[in-house]
Amino acid sequence: MRTSVLEYLETSAARRPESIAVIDETGEYSYRQLLDASRRAGNSLTREDVGGHPVMLVAEKGFSMLATMFGVLYAGGYYVPVDPDMPADRMRSIFDCLGDPIVVADCDRSLSCYRTLPEAHVLLLESLFSRITSDESLTSAPHALD
Repeated sequence: MRTSVLEYLETSAARRPESIAVIDETGEYSYRQLLDASRRAGNSLTREDVGGHPVMLVAEKGFSMLATMFGVLYAGGYYVPVDPDMPADRMRSIFDCLGDPIVVADCDRSLSCYRTLPEAHVLLLESLFSRITSDESLTSAPHALD
């Protein structure tokens, strides 16, 4: 029996949807909220064709970054978290090593990503959660391990 981190998330959300899953500087978030945000990010990233490709995450640790990490997995990609305070030359080295990944950066880090990696396809982390239209299903994100 193979179990993935996404299965653990889905099982936890089904069993205890209103229990606290994440506490960060911005607040407390339930398993239902984490699953919902992760699926939204997954849907957005699926449109960016990240399946099988690296996604470089440049953001502060917290709820949004965690939901984005799960979202990358839902979209079939793999994530590489990068310390947002690392020197620009180190960030460049990681980018080059990954072979032109999609970069997801939070609002506070996007400008430095554009400057350091001008050729990169940079997505704003916060926009990943608002890209679903009202008629789309949150369960439509592909499950990478199915």
